[in-house]
Amino acid sequence: MKRAFSRLSCRLLKRLDGDELQSTIRFLARGSKPAISSLIDGTSGNGDVKGGSEEEAKHVERILKILNSTLPEIEPRKRHVEAHYDILFSQLKKIVENSIEATDREGSRHLTRVSGTSSVSESLYDELMLLQYTNRLTNAGQIAKIVLAKGFTEWDRVWDSISLFSENQRRDLSLLLYFRSGNAEIPEMYEEVWFRDYHKLHIITQRLLWRCVARKIDADADFALAVKQQVDRVEHWTTKDVVVLYQSLFAKAHLLPESLVDSAALSRNQQLFIKTLRMLSPYESSERKIKKWMIKLVKLSIENKVASETPRTTTGLSIYQYRFIRSLDLTVQELHSTCEGKKQLEPLRHDLTTILATIHNEEQEVKSNMSLKFI
Repeated sequence: MKRAFSRLSCRLLKRLDGDELQSTIRFLARGSKPAISSLIDGTSGNGDVKGGSEEEAKHVERILKILNSTLPEIEPRKRHVEAHYDILFSQLKKIVENSIEATDREGSRHLTRVSGTSSVSESLYDELMLLQYTNRLTNAGQIAKIVLAKGFTEWDRVWDSISLFSENQRRDLSLLLYFRSGNAEIPEMYEEVWFRDYHKLHIITQRLLWRCVARKIDADADFALAVKQQVDRVEHWTTKDVVVLYQSLFAKAHLLPESLVDSAALSRNQQLFIKTLRMLSPYESSERKIKKWMIKLVKLSIENKVASETPRTTTGLSIYQYRFIRSLDLTVQELHSTCEGKKQLEPLRHDLTTILATIHNEEQEVKSNMSLKFI
C-alpha cells in the first residue's frame, strides 16, 4: 500500500502544479471517507460522485486521469498486428491463386493477365513488409529497389506503416516516399532530419534529396542561390558531396553555384567531370541527344567511383581513375563528332575541342603514373 501510494504521488508530482498538487496529496494522506476506491467505483460518466462532495469529485477526477494515462498505447501495436495480418492474408491469397491457375490454367489465363498488372504494386508492398518482419531488410538499397520500382504505387500504405521501421530505415524510406508521391506531409516531419543526418543517408537517397530540392525551386527564382541555401544546411560539406550534387542535378549543372567548385579540393577527374557537365547542360533542353550523353557521363562517374576520389598522388592512382578518364575521352570525342555540321551546336563543339586537349593531357599523365606504379 505504501509503495502504491508512493508511485501515485510521483505521478501526481509530474502532472499537477501548485495548489492542486498540495490539495490532492492532503486528500490522499488523510484517508478520505468514503474510501477512494468507493469514490472511483461510484463515478459516473458525467463526473458526479455518489455520496461525495464536489471537491472530492475533483480529486478523484485528477487521480483517474493519472491512472488512465499509465495505460499502454494500443494504436501502434494495433497497426503492427494489422500490417502483419495483411501480409499473411496476401500470402494466402497468392497460394490460392496459384492453386487455381494450376488446376485450370486455360480458364484463368485472361484473369491472370488482367489482375497481374494491378497486383504488381501490392506484391511489392508485401515483399517490403515481409522483408521487414523477417529482419532481412538490412539496407536502404533494398528499400529503394522496391519503392522506386516502376509498378509500385502503395506509397500511402507504407507511409501509414512507417512507425514499423527503425529510425535509420525511416530516414531513407521517408525521402524515397516523398520523391515518388510528393506527399507534403512527409517533409513537414522529416526534412530537418534529412539535412541534419545527410551523411547518414544512403547515397541513392542523397541524390534524390537534391532532385526534390530542385523540384521545389520556382522557375523565376535564383536557382544557384536556392541550392546554396539548402547546401548550407548540411554540416561538414565535402568534395564527395559536390560531385553527388552534380550527379543528381546534371541537367542544371550550369545553374549550380560555382563557389562550391571553387572552394573544393577536387581531383582532376572530378574537375573534368563537372566542367564537362557545365559545358553540356545549357544545350540539354534544345538538343535531345545531349541529355543522353550526360546520363552516360553520370553513369560512368558512378561506376568508376569518381565521387570518392581525393586529390591524387603518384602512389594513389587506381584502375577506376584511369578507366574513367579513358571513358570520358571517348565520350567527349563522340559528342564532338555529333556536333559537327550543326550550326546551333558550333559553340559547344568549340568548347569540346578545348576540353578534349585537357583530357588527352590528363590521360597521358595518368598512363605514365600507372606505368610507374606497376614497375
